[in-house]
Amino acid sequence: MELNQKYDYIIIESKNYNVKFLIFKLLLIIFIIQFFREKNFYLFNNNSNFIEFNKDCLIDYLNNSESIKLAFFNYSFSFKFQMIKIQYNIGFYNKNNNLILPSNLALYNDLHIICNIEFKNNSIDSLANIYKNKYFNCIEYFKINEKIKFGIKIYKNIINKYTQYLTIFFFTEKIISYNYLNYIYNDIFDPFFINKYYNLLMKKMNDKIENKKYMLKKSYNIYPSCTLKRTSTVNNDKWVFKNIYNHYFCFCKGYNCLRKKVYEFCKYFFYVYIIDNNKKIYDKTDYLFIDFIFAELSSDDTFPLFKKMLQEKLPVHYITEKIDIYNQYCMNIKECLIILPVYNDKKPINGDFLEKYLTLFLKIKVVVSGRGTTFNTNLFYNIEYITYISVGHGVCYFKYFLYNEYRIYGIKKNNKLLLPPSEKIISLAKKYGWEDKDIIKVNLPR
Repeated sequence: MELNQKYDYIIIESKNYNVKFLIFKLLLIIFIIQFFREKNFYLFNNNSNFIEFNKDCLIDYLNNSESIKLAFFNYSFSFKFQMIKIQYNIGFYNKNNNLILPSNLALYNDLHIICNIEFKNNSIDSLANIYKNKYFNCIEYFKINEKIKFGIKIYKNIINKYTQYLTIFFFTEKIISYNYLNYIYNDIFDPFFINKYYNLLMKKMNDKIENKKYMLKKSYNIYPSCTLKRTSTVNNDKWVFKNIYNHYFCFCKGYNCLRKKVYEFCKYFFYVYIIDNNKKIYDKTDYLFIDFIFAELSSDDTFPLFKKMLQEKLPVHYITEKIDIYNQYCMNIKECLIILPVYNDKKPINGDFLEKYLTLFLKIKVVVSGRGTTFNTNLFYNIEYITYISVGHGVCYFKYFLYNEYRIYGIKKNNKLLLPPSEKIISLAKKYGWEDKDIIKVNLPR
């Protein structure tokens, strides 16, 4: 359920108060803002109770010039449902006090952020959500008067697949004050309103006119659960993808969740959800090219187009496993996004890939693929702001069945189809639903 939120200050609403009291509250907000700006490693607590951690413990994870700051904190509660929802955003900053984008933290530092809560005899780890591609966002639900600790885990992967992590707790349930009645929101915990919102969304997703706008959302959509994370899953130390109160989570219950890799299914769809929520942030400017990416296969379909556009200094990128191509364009470049390296895997465009290249995914305008459907995922076709162009081959005159709507050159897999200007070949594509306006008639080198 979407709420209007501002993430650079604490929200304190006021209704039906006199002018003097409003001025007092305004001054209080200014004081709190200044307080947060000056404190890198503490969070405000209504009881003046802080949880301090040693900044030196971050040396193995962050450079000495980097810091962590709280960008936003808010909570809502309901006496009716005996529930609390708490949100906090964490920002990572460099020595110049510039925000480090979450994807850059993963791509260039191999650092990953987990939201963590600990309560009686158990712990919950959740992949951190991302707000406006700036902050790591944590959302937690718990019961009124429940004793609980809130924080994050910073982890990185070691070569032997062992995960090394650091746990930092920021505050406890004592940060909640039940005296502010304007923090009471019953609707966000009410199953009736949760289901009503979901059913309205389903109606939009199934509408023939609106359907295209919701294809990405439809790919990860799950019916909402009105319960706590801990009770929505039975098994400990198993990562699951769930919709809880109309917020999606990839989470794990137990103390050994990071001893194993996050399940790919869970992480992939969570990052699809993040892409969906952040899709309006940037103008769409970039082009991505894909051939048969594995090292033993050729790069002769879209690669020549990529090289030509790169010479024209256009924002282009190429996905490949080939080390020689990577070295040709990215050798000795510290932060290179010209070539996106992948490993020989059945699904190279996976959750880890989306995490590292999230910023790029939010800027892509066109994807040109000589591979047909991109490695068992319909992601590019489902993202409404991307035009997905499939590069066909003359050989498809003999394999005409590949133009079937759900095959690699079908209209349910691609937005545009690039074909040689041969009426015989084009006529086959038209028999399977392609129209002239979506067929690009160009001869490629192959």
